[in-house]
Amino acid sequence: MCGTLSRGGEQIEGTGSHRFSVNDSSAALIAGMAGLGVLCIYVFMVQPYIQSGALHAVLPDWDGERVPVHLAYPANRDLAHKVRFFVDRVSELFRAQG
Repeated sequence: MCGTLSRGGEQIEGTGSHRFSVNDSSAALIAGMAGLGVLCIYVFMVQPYIQSGALHAVLPDWDGERVPVHLAYPANRDLAHKVRFFVDRVSELFRAQG
């Protein structure tokens, strides 16, 4: 499950048994698309599938625990344009998540 879910000041603890578990968001998305169960994943990864009707949001008003994400890259003035674009895009995606 997703651990602790919150909505406003309310919290619930996600508990339950499972037969299939992954520790990679891409694998979770593939499993969800295959109908293997409920997934807890970043909104930006599933939004196109929700919009197309391929996936359905089960608890859309609830938020999962925040997970820190870090991008590490060499600090120099000659950062490749591809790396700068990636860092900026990923930062934008996660900022949009709140």
